Amino acid sequence: MNNLVSIRLENFQSHLDTWVDFDVGLNVIVGQSDSGKTAIIRAIQWALYNLPRGTDFIRVGANFVRVTLQFEGGITIIRERTSSKNRYMIQKPNEEELILEGFGTQVPKEVLEAHGMYPLRVDRDNELYLHVAKQLDGPFLLEQAGSVRAKTIGRISGAHYLDMAIRDTSKDVASLQQRKKQGQETVDQLVTQLKPYEELEKSKRQLEKSELLLEQIEQKRKKLDKWKELIVLYQRQQAEKLVMQRTLQTVEDVHLWEVNNQKLAQMLVKLKELQRKRSYVEETRKNRLICEQWIHKTKDIDQIQTLYDRVFDSNHKRLNLFKLGRQYQLFINQSKESKEQLRLSDFIKEEPIEQIDRIARLVDKSKKLKQLQVIVARHSAEKKKAKREHENYRDLTDVQQRIEQISQLTQRFIVLNGFVTRHKELDERLHNGKQFIESKLNELQTLELEYEQELLQRGTCPVCGQEVKELIEK
Repeated sequence: MNNLVSIRLENFQSHLDTWVDFDVGLNVIVGQSDSGKTAIIRAIQWALYNLPRGTDFIRVGANFVRVTLQFEGGITIIRERTSSKNRYMIQKPNEEELILEGFGTQVPKEVLEAHGMYPLRVDRDNELYLHVAKQLDGPFLLEQAGSVRAKTIGRISGAHYLDMAIRDTSKDVASLQQRKKQGQETVDQLVTQLKPYEELEKSKRQLEKSELLLEQIEQKRKKLDKWKELIVLYQRQQAEKLVMQRTLQTVEDVHLWEVNNQKLAQMLVKLKELQRKRSYVEETRKNRLICEQWIHKTKDIDQIQTLYDRVFDSNHKRLNLFKLGRQYQLFINQSKESKEQLRLSDFIKEEPIEQIDRIARLVDKSKKLKQLQVIVARHSAEKKKAKREHENYRDLTDVQQRIEQISQLTQRFIVLNGFVTRHKELDERLHNGKQFIESKLNELQTLELEYEQELLQRGTCPVCGQEVKELIEK
């Protein structure tokens, strides 16, 4: 049992927040009537034994009640109740706080162990709280009935253990006798029920023999099924063996197939390359024939260019002469008009000065006419020369056609020159393609050697499953 050191009451009856420390030994609480002395005893009893029950002791206007008890050794028990909580809290030094809820009307075992003030249970209906007395309680057991006093003394002295032992022993003896009687009746019933099974041992031996025979039959049946499965498997393997033999005969020369396949692949590549080269050569031959024809047609292109230049110059001179001829004809017409006007003006009698001026003007016109005559003569000579050249080149329309042909040939010559350039580019691409093919063939040979080395390392062919060395020896 732990001694109580202090108590704190919060909202318990008339106490708002009261703290009371107890001294070692006897403690006396003195005060006026109805000042809360009994409430302290009632608070201790409520915290230790959950008595009284209910919520009538909560201070008016408060929404919770709490009583805190401190014991020797630093143990603290807190009893708290609100509208939603009803719990104990136990605080021990160097230990985590223990919170207990949902314990009903009984005080939790952990609370009783914490304070050590256990109630004395007289019987099922009576318990005595020896450590806390109520107000106006009489001397111990004097106010109790005789039976209660006897039970209490028996509890204190330990006599109730003897009573309990005698009572339990009597109950056990009666129970055993009853069970013995029931057991005898059961044995009699079983004997009666076992009479039809007196020959059960013989039947058991026969059943054991039958079971042994059935096991033997089952073993033989299993062996038979296994033999059937083996026969089916053997037949299947024979069929597979025939198929494998045919397959082996078919692929007996598989290494030659691989070699021939590689040769055929190489020949196919070469055939495609030769076909491509052949088509290219034929196209080049056709282009060459066309180029040779155009070269043959355009071999006199320099002479034609010279002839074209001469014809162009002659045509230009002819146009100039034609313009000069028109001017000469215009001057002749003007001269005729002037002569006609002079003839018509002979009858006019003019002053000498006027006649001199007129004569001077006529002289100037005469000089201009002589100059024009020289120019006309020169142009006449050039016109004759142009006519002679024109006679030499009467087929001027043919020359124009030839000029057009020469222009077309020139364009074709340019196209031909493009073909020649393309031919050179194709030759260069063909050379690069040959180099590329040679490099790829070298890479293919290297990969074949690596594949052969890999097969030799593995030891078996991935196609037929035979040893690679045996295939190479064959």
